[in-house]
Amino acid sequence: MKRLIFFLAPTAIIMWHLLLCAMTPTVVCFDEQNCRSFVTNNINPLTDHMTIRIHEPVSQNSDDDEVFLASFKSGFEFGFSVVAENRANRIAHENFDLYAMVFPYTVSLEGL
Repeated sequence: MKRLIFFLAPTAIIMWHLLLCAMTPTVVCFDEQNCRSFVTNNINPLTDHMTIRIHEPVSQNSDDDEVFLASFKSGFEFGFSVVAENRANRIAHENFDLYAMVFPYTVSLEGL
């Protein structure tokens, strides 16, 4: 009986974690009409590494705008990744995801 419990408990924890990862939305649109600006989200359920890629329409900017945008994007990337990690870990605690509590989420931001 003890062997069965030692087998079922980790299996249930891992299956619950995989279910929660599968329920995470993968594409979020910012503009509802044509979805030109959107975010894709990929989660590796074993390492709890979340990759967020931002897709935005291409725009023509001057050199001064490029310098400003580069500094803004680096600050945004740092701030957004910290907020996303905190939110993912908070949701894991709210849903009693024991696997994610032991191996907390890390976030990387791409596409900026």
